This record gives sequence, structure tokens and C-alpha cells, in this order.
Amino acid sequence: MDTKKRILLIINPTSGQMKGKHVVFDLIQHFSLTECIPTVLTTTKRGDATEYVKRNAATHDAVVCCGGDGTLNEVITGMMQVEHRIPIGFIPCGTTNDMARTLQLPYRNVKKCVNTITDGTPQPFDVGHFCGEKYFNYVASFGAFTRVSYNTPQWLKHLLGHTAYVLDGIMSVGEIRPYKMRVVTDNEEFEDEFLFGSVTNSLSVAGIVRLRESDVKLNDGLFEVLLIRKPDNPADLQKILDGVLRLKFDDKHVRFLHTGKIAFYPEDEIPWTLDGEYG
Repeated sequence: MDTKKRILLIINPTSGQMKGKHVVFDLIQHFSLTECIPTVLTTTKRGDATEYVKRNAATHDAVVCCGGDGTLNEVITGMMQVEHRIPIGFIPCGTTNDMARTLQLPYRNVKKCVNTITDGTPQPFDVGHFCGEKYFNYVASFGAFTRVSYNTPQWLKHLLGHTAYVLDGIMSVGEIRPYKMRVVTDNEEFEDEFLFGSVTNSLSVAGIVRLRESDVKLNDGLFEVLLIRKPDNPADLQKILDGVLRLKFDDKHVRFLHTGKIAFYPEDEIPWTLDGEYG
């Protein structure tokens, strides 16, 4: 970046294990040393980051998000709603940091993150449009365990980090049920009962499900879709778990496909998760 760039620095002080508020002064110092002029805004409630971007993007050269995947979602949502879009930098301080893993960011080193932003080259990145009104940058999902990401108490995330999701997931096993629905993609239409579904643009989902780099392109205009069908017996369930963890999708129990558009028509209303938040 050229000298004296104006940086809009949006910090969520409660992300992850409250790492955001501990790095504020380090961030200001690192950006100042690279001859940038940072303007710092901290979020106090959901939606703040979106509003900050909408109000201030036009007067800055780049926006930097310091927080978790949910905060980054808000920043991107704001950027999608302004006419003059500027580059987005990300300094991950969340619990699972799926986006940081996908983007191969040095999320344990603030200085390296800042250097990546100031010295790096901006890259295009696909953004999902959900139900015509919301956006997601790495996952929209329904079914088994998806509620864990937004139901897990913040105090438990602060105390235990990623382990909190695992514990909450174990407590939610009894709530798993299949959803009968029709699915329509760019190329096909089918109907079945599914325990879980995810529409992603990421190599990692919840820090557990990981996709091969060869199967994911972040700027090709296509989603990676994973659908897990209802098992007929315990043996099928074991095959499903085995296939997901080893990335061997058999097409009978687990569907994996690429598509630019996808529509779900469930028999009953179902909750969705967008980038770890209730959708």
C-alpha cells in the first residue's frame, strides 16, 4: 500500500476469548509504523460493524476487521451495500477462525497480520447471497449441530474457546432430526431427508469438517455443497462419520457438489446458521 493510507479499523472486543481488546494498542502501533492512519471503532452490539462500514467506507482506503468470523460477516455485509467498495483486511481473534485457516492468515501473530494487509495484494473472494437479503462469506448451514455456533453462551466461549463448541455439540446430540426437502441446483433437482447441509466457500467449517484444497476455489463463483442424508441404521451412521472425516463422500449417504445457485424447499421451517450466527 502507498504511504498515508487511511485505515478504518473495526474491533470486536468480545470475540473469541476476548483477544480483541488486548491487541488494540499493538494494532495502532503496527499500522502507524507502516505510515497508515488508523481510525478505530469498537463494536458494542450486533450490526455495528455493518453500519460502521456503510458510513465510513467512502472516506477510507481500506477497512480492517479485528474479530471473529461473525464480525467479518458484518463487515462484508456492509461492504456489499455501498457503491464504493474498498479492500478488506482481516485480523482473526475468534474462537474457531475458519476464515483465517482458509485464507492461511498468520492469526497468532498480530504484526504478521498487519504486514500481510499493508504489503499484500488484494484478492477477489466469493460472497453468498442468502434469501435475497443477507450475506455470508464462508458458510450457510442447517441441521445437526449448526445451532451450537450461535447457542453456545459467550461466557463459555471466553472460558474454553473451541472446546465450548464441542461440549455444547455433545449436549445437542438428542436434538438431531432429519429434514425432508427438495433441493434445486444449477444442474439438478432431487428430494430426500437430510440431517445436515452446508453451502460453503471455505476449507474448514467449525474447525471440524475440512475440505481438500483441490475441491475449493475461493473466487470461481461456485459454492461447495455438503448434504448428509438420514441414515437407515447405525452402520450407515458410522459410514457417514467416516466419510466426512476422511473426505470420502459415497454419494449415497453424503452428497458433495458445486453450484452457483441453490434453493431448498423444506416441508417445515428450519433454522439456518450464517457464518456462525443465527440466520
